[in-house]
Amino acid sequence: LGPSMLQLVAIELLGNVPVDLTSVQHLGTDPNLAGISIIGAGLFRAAQGGLPPWAVECIPSVYSSFFTALNRDPATFAQVFNMAIHIRLGNQNFGGVQASQLLGGKYFQSMGDKSKQTFISQATELATKNNPKGWLRLKALIKKACGGKKKDTDFKQKPAFTRWDALDRI
Repeated sequence: LGPSMLQLVAIELLGNVPVDLTSVQHLGTDPNLAGISIIGAGLFRAAQGGLPPWAVECIPSVYSSFFTALNRDPATFAQVFNMAIHIRLGNQNFGGVQASQLLGGKYFQSMGDKSKQTFISQATELATKNNPKGWLRLKALIKKACGGKKKDTDFKQKPAFTRWDALDRI
């Protein structure tokens, strides 16, 4: 059920998120992978401060499920990671992302091509191990690539009751 659900979500995302597919055309033309890369870019953005630190702790299990939904294929995982780093929004704003910006966030903008390739190969190597220790290391690798720990946010380290009138972040 995982792979088929991921494909359905990918198709829906492509229909609703105004991405510039030419930004990833050089990486492949499979629309399913382009849609899945939107999910990958969202996970990168979450690691850059879009989620509170306590929620980022669950990221290893998310990437483990993501890898499983990609049929545990390292080549597909690497391609989705690569596309998630490069995919851009189209010519209109969407949510908190400005037109033409990278969906994966600002840290990939300044990362060099060699660093991106090293990041992708290390991530793929860790995913291929498909064990809890590898997933924890993947989380650390992603956090490092996405700017490290976010100490200057107003997020608390532990879950707390939400004040519904203060949800301006969403």
